[in-house]
Amino acid sequence: LDMARYMNFHLSGGRDEARRLVVPEDTLRQTHTADAIVPPYSDKVEPYWPVEAWLTQGYGFGWVTGSYRGYRRVHHRGSMVGFTSLLSLYPATSGGVFTAINNADDTGANDVHDTIHYHVADILTGKTTG
Repeated sequence: LDMARYMNFHLSGGRDEARRLVVPEDTLRQTHTADAIVPPYSDKVEPYWPVEAWLTQGYGFGWVTGSYRGYRRVHHRGSMVGFTSLLSLYPATSGGVFTAINNADDTGANDVHDTIHYHVADILTGKTTG
């Protein structure tokens, strides 16, 4: 529930559950804007996901910026020994997804996160994978 609230906070332009402005929208938008531009690269995680997954464009304030199948995406991965997570936001859809995995090591965890996130992104954007 806390992560859902956190995602809604970002997707609503810095507003809390009562729709009160907590962080000015321009300030929050700046955190989702790339300060460091990285060479664009795409990721295709075949055979797990049959489409070009995402294109990374930059990094700013902890958020990786880019797109997935033409939709703007900002996301953040986290990990420590025994735990990994991924949060993805799709502002144009007012939607996002968060996953967390407990595991002994990171082996395969990113593939699990990515597969779930791409599937949810397809649902949010009305795309199909096959």
